[in-house]
Order: sequence, then structure tokens, then C-alpha cells
Amino acid sequence: MNKLKLILVVAVFAVAVPTAISAIDKSNVPNAEFSSRALTDCQAKEADRLVDESRDAYRFGEDEPRNCPCPYDEASDGKRCGLRAAYIKPLGERPLCSRDDVGIDNLNKACPAAGV
Repeated sequence: MNKLKLILVVAVFAVAVPTAISAIDKSNVPNAEFSSRALTDCQAKEADRLVDESRDAYRFGEDEPRNCPCPYDEASDGKRCGLRAAYIKPLGERPLCSRDDVGIDNLNKACPAAGV
């Protein structure tokens, strides 16, 4: 029975850790200007605004300020948040951390001429 538990734990980590690391690699930039899709200037500005708004809502939305909405943010200990970030955690809040996190429908609403 113990071998089965060990195999299960190893299997979970084998799936979870690479997934979390790939999320960090995607967002490991100093700001939200990263995007793997082409955006118009209007869409890029709107995406940046929505990312900033989401990160601020996470930081200041509770009674006490919170750190680490995104992996590239700085924690209270001065280090990057990395795996401690809310963005990485499987449950709970998932703030927007990059332009790719913003839905294209939201961008097209703000910039209708750019919509297809």
C-alpha cells in the first residue's frame, strides 16, 4: 500500500511541477508587455490596463495588502514570487499577469475597429 501511495505522489509531482514551471517561464518578464499574439496599439494598452487592474485588485482587494499576484512580482522578502504567486496556485484567485491572459473578446470590445 505504501508503494502505491509513493507512486501516486511521484505521479502528481511529475505532472504538477512541469505545469507550474511552464507557467512561470511564460510570465517570467518584468512587466505585462509580454504577448505571444500580435495586438494593435489600442489592444496592447487595454491589455496592460486590465493586467494592472487585476494585479492591483489582488494586492489591495482584501482587508490587508497581499503580495505575489504574479510569478515575476517581488515578494516581501525581496525575492521573486515564482511558485508562491497566486497565478501559479491551482485553487483560488488567478490574477491576470500577461497580455495573453486577457481574453481577445475584452480587447475587441475596447478597440472595436481592431476586432475581426
